[in-house]
Amino acid sequence: MTADPPPATERLTFAEMTVDDLGDMAAILGDPVVMRYYPRPKIRAEALDWIRPNRGIRCTCTPRA
Repeated sequence: MTADPPPATERLTFAEMTVDDLGDMAAILGDPVVMRYYPRPKIRAEALDWIRPNRGIRCTCTPRA
């Protein structure tokens, strides 16, 4: 089941997460500070494995211009 992203707000636009987001997600999931409550940071391949099953469930947000 694919859920629609939340509606845009004054400041943010939301979109379904895709493999095009891999660079940003690899940076986030590979950051030891961000991942401090996980067993360890993820490498790029693990970030891709995290994105694939979450498509349609999780979304990305970007600031609106």
